[in-house]
Amino acid sequence: MYNRCCIFSRNPLCIWAEDCSFRGTLGAMTEVFWSVPNKTCCFSELDQHLTKTWETVRDKNIMRYRIEGLGTQKTRTLMYKGLSIIAQLATERASTRRAPQEVTDIDQPFDNKSFNFTKIDSQEILLEKDNIHVIVNTSPVDYGSCLIIPNLELCLPQKITEFGLQASLNTLIRSNSWCMRVGFNSLTAYASVNHQHYHIYYLNQHLGVEMAAVKPLFGDTIYEFLDWPAKGFAFQLKEFDSLSLFISNVWKLVEYLQQNRIAHNMFITRGCPFEEEPQADTYTAVRLFIWAREPSFGIKERNGFNPALCELAGHILVKDETSFERITVEEAAEILSNVTTTPFESVKNAVNLIYS
Repeated sequence: MYNRCCIFSRNPLCIWAEDCSFRGTLGAMTEVFWSVPNKTCCFSELDQHLTKTWETVRDKNIMRYRIEGLGTQKTRTLMYKGLSIIAQLATERASTRRAPQEVTDIDQPFDNKSFNFTKIDSQEILLEKDNIHVIVNTSPVDYGSCLIIPNLELCLPQKITEFGLQASLNTLIRSNSWCMRVGFNSLTAYASVNHQHYHIYYLNQHLGVEMAAVKPLFGDTIYEFLDWPAKGFAFQLKEFDSLSLFISNVWKLVEYLQQNRIAHNMFITRGCPFEEEPQADTYTAVRLFIWAREPSFGIKERNGFNPALCELAGHILVKDETSFERITVEEAAEILSNVTTTPFESVKNAVNLIYS
């Protein structure tokens, strides 16, 4: 269990607030990046600090299994109408990760008796400032896999908050790497711990959602996919000055889904601006996707893969070698479509009214 005095005295960084001041030697982490190379995985000072401290924790054998570096996992590329779906073999994650908590309701209250992030070892903490912690994911998705925990000591259940959304976005835009991905699973959408957290990890293979075509659902505020198997809603951020409005627009959808007890996943990545053709060498927008989806209750494990935040974005973590070798793009697309199409169509009109 962490020591309060210890974690509140280490790494006093403010990497999330729009107008924060920095202390120590990491002042360059204030820099915001908009034009990001998408052929090489360049690292900002924030990226360097996160990955260096993550590797330090990894080398202490605190994680359940070892990921050597960026791009070291076994993968296959499946092409869906010209867009990439990456299947990744994740047998160790499937076999060694902590058993997911039993979930019966999207509004299930926090339970202090169950595992939560107040019970972690202090060595798992990578960064902390004020009310935000970044900790390692001891069952890593891929290289640099960690978790953003807003208001850790408030013991909030696994629901997106405006503060957590801002923390997630501010982390991503202070990365100079198109490889950084950020995401969220709600309860009944494969969240495994009922304590508010957001995933960060690095993947140096391009996903179809980085350039998938969309069409406006309402003006230039909210969009829908034109041709991606997981039917969902899309937002784009192209300049830092628009961050507050962007968060407000995303929050309208999140709040609607929460109030109506609809399971959902979120994925944030660098990508092409919606209105432009894919650029050869740079990404100049942040793309944020939210999927309303069929709920999964209790402790359920599908054969092959579970369609959660990574999978809906086209990064499929496959649990066993046989499924990994045999899975086809048609099978993957069918699973993604089956869990999202009906929920998307059932809320589309109501969501349109929210923004009109």
